[in-house]
Amino acid sequence: VAIVVEALKAVLAAKPAQEIFVFGQADTQLGPDVGDYLAFINAVTGKINDYLAATAPERQVIIAMLAYNGTFVPPMTGSFFRGSNAKSAVLFAPVGGRHNSAYSDADNRQKNTSTGAFDTETIAQRLTEWASLPGATVLCWFYGTDYFNYLMPFDTLTAMQANVRLARAAGNEMLFYQLQTFASSTVGSDWQRLKLYLASKLAEDADADVGQLTEDFCKAYFGVAADVMRQLLETERTNLYRNRNASGNGDWYGLVNGSALLLNANCFTLSDLGGYMRSIDAAKALVNAAVTAGELTDGQGGELLRRIDIESLTFRYLLIAVHGNTKYDESMEAFRAFSRGLGVVAFGETVANQ
Repeated sequence: VAIVVEALKAVLAAKPAQEIFVFGQADTQLGPDVGDYLAFINAVTGKINDYLAATAPERQVIIAMLAYNGTFVPPMTGSFFRGSNAKSAVLFAPVGGRHNSAYSDADNRQKNTSTGAFDTETIAQRLTEWASLPGATVLCWFYGTDYFNYLMPFDTLTAMQANVRLARAAGNEMLFYQLQTFASSTVGSDWQRLKLYLASKLAEDADADVGQLTEDFCKAYFGVAADVMRQLLETERTNLYRNRNASGNGDWYGLVNGSALLLNANCFTLSDLGGYMRSIDAAKALVNAAVTAGELTDGQGGELLRRIDIESLTFRYLLIAVHGNTKYDESMEAFRAFSRGLGVVAFGETVANQ
């Protein structure tokens, strides 16, 4: 504890505006005994509380443990430290859940990504148990992309509101959605910007009208092509849920490591993908017509075309990867180059697009 406390003091000095600090295990490890983990976090937090009370009494920080994989199930007993300047917390990260459905669904149980074993309780039940420990401060880390393959469709929009409400009911004090990031860039496909927008709005008001928010976003982000792009979003989601069982691996949909099992022509038909790209072409035609008519400047039109092209990347990727179709990109390398031109520097958490 003493070694960690001294190291954390240096971090506190280097990051005077940071409020939350998290101690977690590596992705591939089971983690420590969860009771020992909580006791350790409490001990560190208590020492830091005393340090801040003496040196920076105006500063408030949260020091959290990570409920993740092997440390996902809370201890039978225990409590969290709360001091005048520092309090301990749990960062709840259900990485092994089905992120396309509500965490309260009866079959939505955490799958340990290290062992493959499923939990005996739902994700919602585990969150409630953590929140019920005396003095608990809850932070939530939810998932909005398959970080193994950013280009695969990964619908977290359908269940986003239900899961944000669940976090609110647990007294959540921070909501973080893991989306497509790489080397400080957040430019990504699969409705990345819409997911960011909805997550931020629901964090402010979990009861907001998601349909209206989606419409507002499309109008502001896609301009004259808003209606076409909104319809594309709905059509893609409808087809995905229709086709996923035909893939032979429908049960894997929504798991962050399940996309590879859905990468086939039954789940993503050539007819569907062609229809999506016709919608993309129609959206771009509307923008070009508005530029020609003087309703948009060349710069405004160019930015809208870029946004539409970014949303086409998932479909263009699937056309090549699943069907070998080269109507839009003559090769995978050409597709990579086109993506880089749009600012997309990664196709996965550790997969650079270079």
